[in-house]
Amino acid sequence: MLNYEIDFPTFSDDVKALNGKEITLEGWMIPLDELRGENYFVLSALPFANCFFCGGAGPETVVEVFSEKNIKFTEKRIKVKGTLNINPDDPMKLMYILQKAELID
Repeated sequence: MLNYEIDFPTFSDDVKALNGKEITLEGWMIPLDELRGENYFVLSALPFANCFFCGGAGPETVVEVFSEKNIKFTEKRIKVKGTLNINPDDPMKLMYILQKAELID
């Protein structure tokens, strides 16, 4: 176990209805290429300097993104589509996970 108390997210019925559905999101990339390469990153609703990890918002503003094709890092706002999976119980992952993501031009 993690040896500390963990809060688990609760999701509205509207969010639960999107679980497993294809959605489109816009935001800024937070690269994690030291972990998995260019097919895994975090998409933030806020620019990097204001993101959840940097102190400007909460965990509801970020999404883990897994893509089948590499998506090159950019500091510009991007748009991606993929399948949303909500994560109610794994504290080692974010609350929102976007699978099979594709960059939209």
